Amino acid sequence: MQSRFPTAIPKGIGFLKDYEFVCPKKSYNGSGKGNLRRSENDEAWRVLFLIIESDLLQLEQIEGGYRRENVEVIMDNKQIKTVTHISDRITNEPPYQSYLQHIIDGAAEHHLPEE
Repeated sequence: MQSRFPTAIPKGIGFLKDYEFVCPKKSYNGSGKGNLRRSENDEAWRVLFLIIESDLLQLEQIEGGYRRENVEVIMDNKQIKTVTHISDRITNEPPYQSYLQHIIDGAAEHHLPEE
């Protein structure tokens, strides 16, 4: 995030209750990309960033195919109102290995739980 948008400030990590992180979002090249899906009793861990609106709009244009959705994230045992992005554009194609490694590296960098 910060390599694309230097003004983005990581604020911490948190999770969405009753969601899971999956990779079936259809990208421009047909491969799977990250997405959120409702899933009872699951938790989707995220890095929360503070990002200025103009950068958020640019991010949405670059990524494409997602809709902005208001959600509540649990961070430091508090509910935080924020936005996330979810897509209905689904593919059966798997994500590229390089994309998965990018996700794994980012999760490790921000100390997300391993599961």
